[in-house]
Amino acid sequence: MKKNILVIWSLIFMATFSINASNAKMMVSENATGSSLSKIMKDVSAEVNKGLPIMVDAATKLESTEIKNRTFQYNYKLIGVTASQVDGRQIKSVLEASKPALLKQICGLDAIKPLVKNSIPIVYAYHGNQGKEIAKITIPLNKCK
Repeated sequence: MKKNILVIWSLIFMATFSINASNAKMMVSENATGSSLSKIMKDVSAEVNKGLPIMVDAATKLESTEIKNRTFQYNYKLIGVTASQVDGRQIKSVLEASKPALLKQICGLDAIKPLVKNSIPIVYAYHGNQGKEIAKITIPLNKCK
C-alpha cells in the first residue's frame, strides 16, 4: 500500500513535469495540419528525446516520447517497481481522477495550440522497471474549451 501511494504521487508530479518540460519544445506553427503536423510532431518528439532519459523525481524516469496513432505519448519508468508490485487499476483510477486538472493545465499552454487545434491527444504511459505497462492515461485535447 505504501508503495502504491508513492507511485501515485510520483505519477501526478511527473505528469505535471512533462507538460512543463516539453512546453518550450512544442512551439510549432498553429496552422500546421495533416502531414506537416505529423512531421512536426515527430521532430518535436525526436528533439525532446535528445534530453532523455531524465529523472523527474526519486522514483520516476521520463524515458522517451513517441508519436503513436496520432497521439503524443510520454513513456515513464517507475524505478524499483515492477508491474506486479503495484495495482495498475488503482493507479489508473487516480490518474483518471486527475484528468480534469491535467486537461485544464494542458489546454492553457500556448505552446501546444497546434495539438489542441488538431485534437491530438496526449498519452502518459507508465511502465515498471522491467518495461511492462502498469497504467496509461489519455488526455483528449478535443475537450479543450
